[in-house]
Order: sequence, then structure tokens, then C-alpha cells
Amino acid sequence: MIESVIIQEIDKIQIPTVVTITVSPSSKAFLKNRRNSSTSVDIDFGPPRTRIIDDLEYSYLDFWLNGKENIIQHVNYRLQGELQGKGYGRKLVEAMENAGRRLGFESIRIDVSTNDSFWEHMGYSMKGEYLEKRIN
Repeated sequence: MIESVIIQEIDKIQIPTVVTITVSPSSKAFLKNRRNSSTSVDIDFGPPRTRIIDDLEYSYLDFWLNGKENIIQHVNYRLQGELQGKGYGRKLVEAMENAGRRLGFESIRIDVSTNDSFWEHMGYSMKGEYLEKRIN
């Protein structure tokens, strides 16, 4: 279920590359005990990675679904090559927010070590040691 919601939102972007989504532990395990668990979501853009060195040139969006606090957190992304400078960063964040809404999450928290001006432009504001945006 989690994967299908994310894929539906990313498909709207029409990103010109292969998209691979990994949920660990599985969506089924997370949804079975959502209120007491977390799961990581890794979205990779491009062909499957074969070597560690590929990470240097790889595009991705990773985050955690925290069921206990009902938030999305630990968001990290990087776009490389043909995906840079075309608004895909903004579109991917919007897709993550839309998927979060559809999955019933209340807000998204961003670690302050990320690009604060980008996140503030996307509607996130300081809440203690992190940026946050309510999505539901």
C-alpha cells in the first residue's frame, strides 16, 4: 500500500528516469502495527546501483515514516545530472507531502542541517531543532 501511494504521486511528476522504491521493514509489517513502529522509505532514481561509488552520482529521496508520532522525518534527498535545475526537487517534496497526506500523517520534520531556505520556501518553519510543516 505505501509503495503504491508513493508511486501514484511520483508518476504525476513524470520524472524521466527509472524509479525504485524500497520500504524496510515491509509496508505490511508497518501497517499492521503502525502506532508502535517506524519504517524507512528509499526512493532511487535511475538504474539499480551496483557499486558503492555509484552513490556519488545517484539521485534519491529517503525518509522515515514514524507511526508512533504520526510524522514523516529524517528526510534526505539529492538530485544529480539531468534531474537538476528543472524543479524536480520541489515536485518530489510535494509528492512526498501528498503521499503523507494520503497515508494519514500529520506533519513532516526536516533536520536543520539541510538547506533551510529551500524548505522555508516550501512552507516549513522552525519548531525547536528542526523545520516542520503540517500536512493534515
